[in-house]
Amino acid sequence: MKPFLMALCCVLTLICLQGCDGSKAKSESTNSAQKQTPSAKIPVPKANGNLAIRNKEDLVGYWIGMFRPAILDDRGMNYWFKINISIDSVNGDKIMGHTVMAGVVNKFTGSVKADGGAFLLSASQLGDGKFDGVFNASIAVGDTAIKGNWEPNHVIGNVKECSYKLEKKLFHYNATAALANEPEEDRYVGARKNPGKKLADNESPEFAVSTEDVFKYNPSVQLLTKDDVVNLKKADLLVLRNSIFARHGYAFKKRDLRSFLEAADWYMPVSTDVTGQLTDIEKKNIGLLSRYEKNAKEFYMSFSR
Repeated sequence: MKPFLMALCCVLTLICLQGCDGSKAKSESTNSAQKQTPSAKIPVPKANGNLAIRNKEDLVGYWIGMFRPAILDDRGMNYWFKINISIDSVNGDKIMGHTVMAGVVNKFTGSVKADGGAFLLSASQLGDGKFDGVFNASIAVGDTAIKGNWEPNHVIGNVKECSYKLEKKLFHYNATAALANEPEEDRYVGARKNPGKKLADNESPEFAVSTEDVFKYNPSVQLLTKDDVVNLKKADLLVLRNSIFARHGYAFKKRDLRSFLEAADWYMPVSTDVTGQLTDIEKKNIGLLSRYEKNAKEFYMSFSR
């Protein structure tokens, strides 16, 4: 995903509202007062290793991909949302599962039926809120991707549906998984400098961004020292700390982090609490990075309006 380079799409107000509610999970914020949602409430599907679907049982597992259309924010950046549609069980023609997107978990129930050389799926999320709706999808026998659309229960503005193409993936923790080293225009972009300041016509807003230093270290593998982090910028420290949680499949709520981390092909949002899975090295590095993050200086870049 390259947020600055994507073609402009229609504004998806519905998902923007879901993902930008201002809440901060423990892994994302420098303020660790809030607790993560217990992962015990989220089922883990017992998927087999068959990625090419031959029968209904092969459907069980994580289906990962991007939810579109995109969101255009006040910085002119497009945000595509990575979604995990987890089919937790198939019993005859009935399916049960949950979705994970933007740090939000929604359960669903539905049905699956064979139709010629394909399987047709239909499922409803178990709620009647703004972000609940109906999924419809199909997959050809022998294929590895589900294609379909999602229709919200309550249309907001002109948002009537979202399309998706999802691949079946098996989740494995990989400590060596690397951040996507993208060009400068695809750096992590965080908070705006002086958000309340009224800009002149010839002024462009400035935003806190990461630097190339963020790619020097892997805090899931390397035990960091004071000398490693003392001169890192605040955004670099934030990204490095959250890369630990991303490798464990943590589902981020904060939009800016999601946009950056979802660019990595290996990233899969599967849980809202991974604290029990952290290694000793990761725990020590989280403590070190958090301490320096509080007082680190920001590095700002200007983006044209």
